[in-house]
Amino acid sequence: MTVTYPVIEGGVLQERSPIVGTPDDASQAAHVLRRVVRQVEDMVGHVAQASGTLGAMRGVSLATLRTRLDGRVVPAARAFTHSVAAGAQAFGTYSSKIEGIHRAARAVVATVESDLHLIIAASRRLEAACAGLEVNSSCVPDAWHEPPSVCPPASSVGAMRGGSELDDPAAAMQRAARRAARAQAETDWVGAAQVWVGALERISAEQRMWRALVEDRRAAEYALVNALDHTDLGELIRFSGGAV
Repeated sequence: MTVTYPVIEGGVLQERSPIVGTPDDASQAAHVLRRVVRQVEDMVGHVAQASGTLGAMRGVSLATLRTRLDGRVVPAARAFTHSVAAGAQAFGTYSSKIEGIHRAARAVVATVESDLHLIIAASRRLEAACAGLEVNSSCVPDAWHEPPSVCPPASSVGAMRGGSELDDPAAAMQRAARRAARAQAETDWVGAAQVWVGALERISAEQRMWRALVEDRRAAEYALVNALDHTDLGELIRFSGGAV
């Protein structure tokens, strides 16, 4: 029976897919935070300008106001700007990493798909070779992950030899035809089996790559959370009920 095409994600590649969401979401978050940074920096500039204007005026209340602007508002705004800028950088880095992980994961899926098609084609070639080998097609594995033997199976029909060709030329020609058919079938079997085994080796390598990409995805998520956790944004997210 010809090998059936299996499910790839969640099947051949057993771990959860590292392709979740889109890097555009993180990129958009970074864009928004950078815009906030620019707006706060503009505000700090206006505050500094106002403080300079107040410095030219006399009055206790004005001096007090200037002291508060210079000693509280401006430092707090600059600290907030630094925190938001760090958050924007964290989201930008995360977006870049996720984009690379998604690209690599899609390449893994494409390679596995290609090799699975090779295995299915090889199983059909093996089944076709069974006739020339004079064996039952049950010799061909019916699961993609069960490689066939590279050595062709022995015929169960019996040895291809008999009486003298002079005694029975027709029988001799028949035996010669069978030997030629078997020789060709053996060549076809070996070639198809090697294709199958080679495809399995590549799929095994892609499975390892897939697991590595899943771990890279977890590491990228942890790095983002950890980076945000060290900023005021992390405090704000926790205060709002989010998970950081």
